[in-house]
Amino acid sequence: MLPTEVVVLNHTANCGKGRALKTGLLYIHRNFPSILGVVTADADGQHLLQDIIKISKQLEHHEDSIILGSRQFDGKVPLKSKFGNLLTRWVFAASSGKVVHDTQTGLRGIPFRMIPELLAIKGDKYEYEMNVLIWA
Repeated sequence: MLPTEVVVLNHTANCGKGRALKTGLLYIHRNFPSILGVVTADADGQHLLQDIIKISKQLEHHEDSIILGSRQFDGKVPLKSKFGNLLTRWVFAASSGKVVHDTQTGLRGIPFRMIPELLAIKGDKYEYEMNVLIWA
């Protein structure tokens, strides 16, 4: 069931993506204790509604896993983005032994029960999402 209202949370200054995610997760944890989890999606138009819904459905079947969306780096992808993802994918695989196709995806499904642990992970900027992967 889709919500009938929206709550907008904000900071008075730019505190970084990690801090924004933590603010949202804390709000959800305090106010919606009966949900299965949360889907995060970057607001830059990269993630389609149908993909967000797919991630939410995966949460229903994998309550103990963080679900990652994965973008395809085909066509006209800026070289900086392509290189950045390739580099972080390689570093992550070398340090964790796990291969993740898109380490920088903002499309993630987070089980509700993991929220307190994710709130304790260090990072207020873009490094927060990598720290979450390392923790996971």
